[in-house]
Amino acid sequence: MKLRQKTLLIVNATLASLIGVLYVASSSILIGSIRTAEENEAQQTIKGVQNLLTQTQENFRDRFADWSAWDDTYRFIRDRNQDYVQANLVPSTLANLKINTIVFVNQSGRIIYGTGFDQGTKTETPIPQALASRLANPQDLLLQRPDLTTKQTGIVMSPSAPILITSQPIVTSDIQGPVRGSLIVGRNLDATQIQRLVVLLTSNKFNYLLGMELYCILMG
Repeated sequence: MKLRQKTLLIVNATLASLIGVLYVASSSILIGSIRTAEENEAQQTIKGVQNLLTQTQENFRDRFADWSAWDDTYRFIRDRNQDYVQANLVPSTLANLKINTIVFVNQSGRIIYGTGFDQGTKTETPIPQALASRLANPQDLLLQRPDLTTKQTGIVMSPSAPILITSQPIVTSDIQGPVRGSLIVGRNLDATQIQRLVVLLTSNKFNYLLGMELYCILMG
């Protein structure tokens, strides 16, 4: 074999090895970048969902702030007058509020008024057992009223459906005490909503439109 041919073979072999090394290195860098991007995207999605859930809970809580801090409610928890029930707790009102549970508990932990509500049939139902069990425990977080303004909001798990719930101290319209009890309001997340949430939460990217759709599902 001539020297020129040997030289070409050596050069070609060297180039092949170099290309191989560069390919492996670039592939590793690319895979690492993809993994980093995926991790960042996943973190962004999780953060977006967490922020959305927090916002949803806060908005649900605020929707009933003028119910718990209201002279009429403050009086009702004491005298249980039927005028309040007829004016505020009839099926049409509960349907418009898009809620599935509303409970008024006095200072002693006694339920003064409470009902579940089926948004499909527009009829009253028993209070969900998962919630009733919690309300039977005076130490439950939902019944804690450390001051005039502290409100508890979150999700209570129930065999039938998760319940978005808020518990608020019952005070006067001008936020004066003493606190006379708690107003507890809940909204179910049904199977269709949960399935849609699963689909959205497994989407590739969290963005504004996704967030708005999730919010609409949660808030109805």
